[in-house]
Amino acid sequence: MFENHTIARIAGIPVRASLLLGYLLALWLIWGAANGRAVETLVLVVLATALLLAHELGHALVARRFGLQVLDIVLWPLGGMARIVDMPESPRKEGWVAAAGPLVNLGLAAVFLPFVFLGDAPEGEEHALFGVSFGVPGGFQGAMALGVAINLAYGLFNLLPAFPMDGGRILRAFLARGGRSWTEATDRATRVGSLIAWAMILWALMTGRFLLVPIGFFLLWAGLRERWTVRLRHRAEAMSGAQGRFAGWEELLRQQGFPTRAPGPSDDPVVDVEGGSADGGARGTAPGGGFSEDDIKRLESFRGRLKRRGGEDGAAT
Repeated sequence: MFENHTIARIAGIPVRASLLLGYLLALWLIWGAANGRAVETLVLVVLATALLLAHELGHALVARRFGLQVLDIVLWPLGGMARIVDMPESPRKEGWVAAAGPLVNLGLAAVFLPFVFLGDAPEGEEHALFGVSFGVPGGFQGAMALGVAINLAYGLFNLLPAFPMDGGRILRAFLARGGRSWTEATDRATRVGSLIAWAMILWALMTGRFLLVPIGFFLLWAGLRERWTVRLRHRAEAMSGAQGRFAGWEELLRQQGFPTRAPGPSDDPVVDVEGGSADGGARGTAPGGGFSEDDIKRLESFRGRLKRRGGEDGAAT
């Protein structure tokens, strides 16, 4: 149900969609057909999916412009995400990559808008988006009006300063440009995001728009996750000293009894999980430092708590 399946490849970027999203879209279409609105529902589903994909492509292509590797684009019931490998802690890069998605939607809304007023549109119907009902004309003008509404919804909603929304990342990039550390900028941005999320939950409960309640709690969880991810990464860097950005994770291997090679003169220690040679050429060792495939599998399969190991004298270190 929660697996992602490749449905397309655009500019060399795999586009994946969750099976659950497919089921939900199918149910939406069936509901529309049962209520005599099959065509309108189909147009709405196609526009919502295509414009969401355009939003994520904006992120992905700008990331590529900065020389970053884009793993894929994933579409799921709560939206989409462009997965970028090793996003640097750079205010400039994160700010532009985060802003690209909303800018694409707002630009498309401006492109669609003139077509809404071409000629006399036939009588339309009421539609609902994010719990807000609005009337649109029928025919081609109606499709363009829906495009404007969906683009504005995607663009403006994603500018909310709450993780994982683009606005939260733009806010962090702005705070980091002021001389704050990345950890401090993340803490401040996630606190703002928490206030936004609680305000959304309270407003949804007061107005009866209960669809926004799980979204609000998701924003709370995502902000907390982002804060602790950054803190743990910087703690790992502090553990590694001058050994490189991810060398501190070797200590996490030691904590669980994984065999590791003691760091040599090189600044990039090599993890050897199968008793290989120190030059990194043996099976199970990542050449040039970092994790091998076996390291990753063993870390992913571990489900316990990480604890510090005792020092040579038995005391905790």
